[in-house]
Amino acid sequence: MSETALQVAPHEERDLALRQGAVRLMTSFLEFADMATASIKAKDYEHFGFLYPQHYFEERIGVSYRTLRRHIAIHESVLRLPEAERQAAREALASIGGHKASVLAPLLGQVSDWRDFVELAKDATEEA
Repeated sequence: MSETALQVAPHEERDLALRQGAVRLMTSFLEFADMATASIKAKDYEHFGFLYPQHYFEERIGVSYRTLRRHIAIHESVLRLPEAERQAAREALASIGGHKASVLAPLLGQVSDWRDFVELAKDATEEA
């Protein structure tokens, strides 16, 4: 096989890098949601003079509380699954993005197999 046959077009390389980066970004946000959930539970925001976590996250941390709540909902839905399924669920939800994952989040732990819904969501629009 010639060397040129192994080359990947630059747009294909960028596409792959972007898709992998999107999964890393979503995975990172879910890890952030883990930390944020612990912080909210401990009421850390009060130590910095905030009455509510919303103001703390938006003013001190610089994160939209609406976006954070979406990711916390995903985080909480994963916790409803058996321990053995959680990592796979996090990875699967990260692969479809935050908006679709937040739509599916209420189903986790409520339906027989969440994987079927993740597969459907991969090719579906968020509205569908």
